[in-house]
Amino acid sequence: MHRYLLLLLLCGTVCLAVPAAAQDGEPPIEPPTPVEPIAGEPAPPDPAPSDAELARTAGRAEAIAKLAVAMKDLQLGDIGTLDMLVGDAWPMLLAAMAVDPITQPADADGAVTVVADRSAVLRWLQAAKACDAATKDLAAASLEDLTLDEPLSVSVTAKVPGALTLSPLITDPNAKVPEPPLWKKHVVGQGRLLAERAARADAMKRLAERLRDIAVNDTLRVQDFIANSDQPDVDPQRFLRGAKTLGLRCREDALVVEVVVQGSRRAMLASLTGWADAHYKGEAKDLMALRASVEQGEERLFHETGTAMPPRSSLRGLDPETIVRLGAVTGEAVPAWATLQYCTEAAAVDPAAGILDRAILADCIGQAWNTHTDNDTPLSRLALDRPAVGKALILAALMRQQESRSGDDSRTVRASAVMPMQPAWRLIAAYVLSNGPLPGMTAVDQAKP
Repeated sequence: MHRYLLLLLLCGTVCLAVPAAAQDGEPPIEPPTPVEPIAGEPAPPDPAPSDAELARTAGRAEAIAKLAVAMKDLQLGDIGTLDMLVGDAWPMLLAAMAVDPITQPADADGAVTVVADRSAVLRWLQAAKACDAATKDLAAASLEDLTLDEPLSVSVTAKVPGALTLSPLITDPNAKVPEPPLWKKHVVGQGRLLAERAARADAMKRLAERLRDIAVNDTLRVQDFIANSDQPDVDPQRFLRGAKTLGLRCREDALVVEVVVQGSRRAMLASLTGWADAHYKGEAKDLMALRASVEQGEERLFHETGTAMPPRSSLRGLDPETIVRLGAVTGEAVPAWATLQYCTEAAAVDPAAGILDRAILADCIGQAWNTHTDNDTPLSRLALDRPAVGKALILAALMRQQESRSGDDSRTVRASAVMPMQPAWRLIAAYVLSNGPLPGMTAVDQAKP
């Protein structure tokens, strides 16, 4: 998994679709369809981004957020400002800004200057106007009435956000795992070793859940073999043959151990085959399809990350407030909305990579946009007033895991994406610690992760 997904805690999902419509002259596109977490057969994760790549992505998100704040007061003729007119179409507008290149190369100091002229703003507004979430006033408005005498200019510094910086993953099983100062101060006895053991168990459990959704063919998944057997409650972890630990780390900013494990599609299906021969009650052709998938199917590697904290009995010098601030105990430190992950997928007629990415991105931003804090405040209420919050939501969407694949015919391309809210929360929490509380957010919402 990506470095920024390593603290993903699956507690549920809320999929709020923001449909995208085709623009004039563009190929048709199906609206993004919310799907359940861990649905389908995910692709292996891309290599973790370099610091330079993460810095560019963060700079891009910050530029978009600041431009959005600058754009909201633009006037569209006599009918009102963009803040009033765009409404629920803001996610599509932000997605258009992200897909349409707007950032320039950073200078020697890492500063990026973004200039949005009238033609760029009109392109972004056209995307928002064409989507189903557009207000009636926006849909009926003439974009030529936009008041923009001078181009909008924003300067940001492209750097890796401190809240997303991770220590290196230790991949050598014989190497000594370094203990950050936070651990030396607050963890005693076998606290770290017990946390490592629990984190590996968590990772294997997540890998087993991924196994359930591996596709054998177009109609069969592993979960179908388990459900149609005489042991429907079998633990899928028994089929994780060949799974291995790739590495672990102790977080420097929280009392959390992360363990990354890897499983082979072919090895796991081979393990399932022996069990299915004795226990599967479905049709014989299904077993033949399973064997064929093992022998001829594509080999893929699956990665999952488990997390765990030291047991309370091994912690010292932590009062309740410090426990919340340091994230020593998951239930006390992580607000429920921060543990969400959102899933979506869309399809478009090739060549349509631009609008396909825009549709997926708009849906991800829309889901983050409409996420409610534990105090039931929508994050969208803060995003257009506090660029730091807008940056956090946009960055979470830009850091999504996306997979593209061929559709049912040669002309169609499908894409699916998974976006956790954990990175957004960590950025918002870091902002709060430096700048003070945000209205509408509880103390846990704003605790340091």
